[in-house]
Amino acid sequence: MRFTVLLSAAVSSIVSVLATLVVVWFALPAIAEAQSRQVDAGTLRVIGSVLTTRFDVTEPALGGGNLRVHRNDVTRAQLVSGARDPESVGFNLFDTAGQRRVWLALKQGRVVGTTGDLTGIAMLDDQQRIRVHIGVDGNGDPFIWLLDIDGNPVWSAP
Repeated sequence: MRFTVLLSAAVSSIVSVLATLVVVWFALPAIAEAQSRQVDAGTLRVIGSVLTTRFDVTEPALGGGNLRVHRNDVTRAQLVSGARDPESVGFNLFDTAGQRRVWLALKQGRVVGTTGDLTGIAMLDDQQRIRVHIGVDGNGDPFIWLLDIDGNPVWSAP
């Protein structure tokens, strides 16, 4: 009887080990393949626990990438490359209404939405007009501009 119990335990253990090896043998390639696959979609969206969008990842028209961080379905921050120019990159901060207020960019122009040779930080009013612009131009010269409502300098240095 004791021999039967030991034989039963040994056979059961061997079958268990073999079954585990078979499962691992067939499952691991599928797991490794799943990890190497890519998500190919127009927009990759991450939804939070209260079913609101937390992040969006998209590809702009000129390549690069666009990551938006949301709060209460309003964009609050954005990291973007290749939106207006293949070499441009920027970081934007938005207020609670979704209005862009701070713009940090490489290859930005002198007005909102244009490409140029400026590297700088722009602070915008509620109508998306640059009011404060600080940075370095294409020659490496620093600048500070305080602009009126029409975009005309009211103070600048140098």
